[in-house]
Amino acid sequence: MLNPKRSHSASSFDMDVSSRPRVPSLLGSARDSFAFLKEPCFVKSGTGSCTVAEQQNDTQCKRRHEEADLDSELKSKRIKRIMANRLSAQRSRLRKLVYVEKLERDVKAEEVKVYWLSLQESLYQQSQMALETENTRIKEIMEGLEREKAMKEGNYATFLENYYIDFNPLKLD
Repeated sequence: MLNPKRSHSASSFDMDVSSRPRVPSLLGSARDSFAFLKEPCFVKSGTGSCTVAEQQNDTQCKRRHEEADLDSELKSKRIKRIMANRLSAQRSRLRKLVYVEKLERDVKAEEVKVYWLSLQESLYQQSQMALETENTRIKEIMEGLEREKAMKEGNYATFLENYYIDFNPLKLD
């Protein structure tokens, strides 16, 4: 009978062919002393071996094969789940690598963009300084022209005052 507290796996039911059989106990009949030997059992529900005593009790043999089938089915489901998890983890790691590489490319592209923008900024600053200098020069020229205009207007006004005073045709003496 199986211990319900022990885990039932297919390997716990099979005996390795290369391992040595255990020493039979001297108590009991001769037939019971060979019960530890495993012989192939041909039950439709499973594959494996049962002891001679279990083969004689057909229900025990069938039960053991059903448990072995259930255990092998659970093992196969577990193995499938583990493999699926491994594949999923591998795909996840690959996606992460691709994502990190993309981020690194984006960072490099942004660094190049920052470099070119800094060059443009320095060019724009130089251009701004040149334009400010030219604007200052033009303002000075305008101020000079305005002073010259004011001076000429003053001269013209003085000229007109003197001309009209001296050559006023309406003026009768």
